[in-house]
Amino acid sequence: TLVHDRFSSYFSYQCGHSLCNAHILRDLIYIEEAFNAPWATKIRKLLVRAKKKKEQDPDLKSSYYTRAFNTFTKTIRPIIKGYDKKFKKTDEQRLAFALEKHKYLFLEFIKQPLVPFDNNQAERDLRMIKVKQKVSGCFRSQDHIHYFSRIRGYISTLRKNKQSILECLINAFNEKPYIPMKGE
Repeated sequence: TLVHDRFSSYFSYQCGHSLCNAHILRDLIYIEEAFNAPWATKIRKLLVRAKKKKEQDPDLKSSYYTRAFNTFTKTIRPIIKGYDKKFKKTDEQRLAFALEKHKYLFLEFIKQPLVPFDNNQAERDLRMIKVKQKVSGCFRSQDHIHYFSRIRGYISTLRKNKQSILECLINAFNEKPYIPMKGE
């Protein structure tokens, strides 16, 4: 499942999709502050509660998803129905319509235990490459890109598996690399 931020080109990928709720939370906070919209507050709280519940129990019951989905639908429908097509959509209405359009995707993390709430980890993993490019200007060769990516990927794996980075790097140079076991 690809977790992303509603960028239209991502939907052309032939895979499962889920929306990054960190992006949605930022959008909801903006709508709350700019438009004083109670519906945005309600959906934001729904997402935060669901995230906490999933952290406590990754295998949430389908009844929890159904309740969350119904709460979302009851909250968003009045905003959609209240839209007058004679006028240009406001930011508030655009977000409401986007959430309505992708309503099955942004709550996907509740239904599927392996789908994360957001894609922040993936974005952090990619950010280092951009920083390296900004500092150095470029990579000197394709080989250097591959070396850099392998090292960063290894360090990221160590971090995700709560391993000592320095100790594991030393072990790797001593030909005893950390290799995560399936299901670890």
